[in-house]
Amino acid sequence: MNKIKSLFLILTITIIILPFQNFDITSQTASSNPTLNDLFENRAVFQTLEESEEITINFGAPRLIYDQKLNIIFNPSNNVYYTFTREHRKVIGNINEKIYKVAVLVSSDGINFRRLTYLFSDLFDMGWNLYDMHVTFTGTEYIMTMECAYPGVVSSVCISKTTTPFNFSSWSRPKLIVQSSHLKSASTGATLFHNNKLYLKWTVIDEDKKAPYKFNSDGERVYLIEDGQESTYTKAIELHKNLNDDQFIYVGESTNVGKTILPAEPRPLCTNGWDCNNLDIQDWKQEGQKIYAIYNGGNFYRCHDPVSDPNNNKWALAIRRSDSPLGNYSESTGILIQANDTSRCGISYPTINILNNQIYMYYSYYDANDRDPHGNSKPKIMRSKLNWIQTQTSRANPLPSRERSYSINIDTSDNNIIERIEKLYVILLNRYPTTEETQVWVSAIRRNGFKNAVQKFLLSKEHLIKWQNRSTNLKIKSLYQSLLLRNPDLVGIDTFNTLILNNTPAQNIFNAILNSKEFLDKTPN
Repeated sequence: MNKIKSLFLILTITIIILPFQNFDITSQTASSNPTLNDLFENRAVFQTLEESEEITINFGAPRLIYDQKLNIIFNPSNNVYYTFTREHRKVIGNINEKIYKVAVLVSSDGINFRRLTYLFSDLFDMGWNLYDMHVTFTGTEYIMTMECAYPGVVSSVCISKTTTPFNFSSWSRPKLIVQSSHLKSASTGATLFHNNKLYLKWTVIDEDKKAPYKFNSDGERVYLIEDGQESTYTKAIELHKNLNDDQFIYVGESTNVGKTILPAEPRPLCTNGWDCNNLDIQDWKQEGQKIYAIYNGGNFYRCHDPVSDPNNNKWALAIRRSDSPLGNYSESTGILIQANDTSRCGISYPTINILNNQIYMYYSYYDANDRDPHGNSKPKIMRSKLNWIQTQTSRANPLPSRERSYSINIDTSDNNIIERIEKLYVILLNRYPTTEETQVWVSAIRRNGFKNAVQKFLLSKEHLIKWQNRSTNLKIKSLYQSLLLRNPDLVGIDTFNTLILNNTPAQNIFNAILNSKEFLDKTPN
């Protein structure tokens, strides 16, 4: 009993952990050049579609250029720019099937790229389809997200990591991190490192009740009329790693986890704002204290021509910003560049890249003024430079701040509580909670308080099975990280080692922390 009492004092000892460096783009931009904040303050403007530079890509063989996504990283050892993008490869016997390999492109000027090699070629030979890559640096490792499809899995997000990004064989095998939920895909993943935490976003293409097309007798896609409830919106979540192997924990199905950070109205061709039906974040940046979401949006959720109202697919590029990764992104630049082809997703895949201390927005678009012999607009890759505004009429004013009333996710007014619930799941159960589970625990905490809800969680069958199968060190570490939000100190490790070796009942060990002053001080309001 004295051991338990002394534990309350021990638990107040903290450890100083050196933080990772925050990698925001402010440090990469010369003071004489405009920033994204200048864009929002009407002091800077991106070049127009007509002023943008065209990017060339040489795949080393006749290859179709699609709407390529170019997220560029710089190698200072050889002064070369690298990017990872999809390369179309034909499937023998099926001319309509689109299969992509991960091509590594290099450039000395950020304008002319050539293919150097491939990533994950062995997976391509096994039927994997990988595309829409995005790379983030955390200060210790590079994280690559990509849309992935392989036997048994469609339109999902996979993740890979390395500490040596230019040693291409060092990238880890892509791991499924968010899976599509039937006709609700997990697309265009991207990560953001902010305040020592890694966040993941993905885009849900919500087909509602049916696929958007079928194949005719010739194997051609025939698009079907919309149900009227479809949309494309963006979700996000904080990523966590497994205590045992330093691997990222599988998040879950696209619609059942995370927070919707850019909600869309489930009504194709809606008129409640130019981007009312489609908000698809392609890139995520931190600049100063703000988080910037670079996205393509529109009034139609899909890339094809709307069946119900042809040639009314209005797409454009824009940027929104927030005070935190999972916060409110209502502040917007409005339309930056708009598509001129309204029969498809005419403009997409915007990314912010900094070359020679200057901000550029790379993007893809279909040029309605340049068509192939079949009458289809040709895809082109462009970059637009952020310039100082010479006149104050160069750009439309930002959209006024606004909240959308049709958020698809759960009520997140108790963000601190939701974050703590998520921590309990990922650290103690090695999985993320579903939306329904989060709702249940939020309700329980509101009724009975945080401490009682956590006690019930710790005594759940699922957790007790995990507890029994953990080593002593992992038992102690998991409790400290999930309940006290820190790593255990040496005195605490010694105390809990003794309790566990003496076969102290699990409930008594849990209560020792739940009744401590440190835990009560860290209880969310």
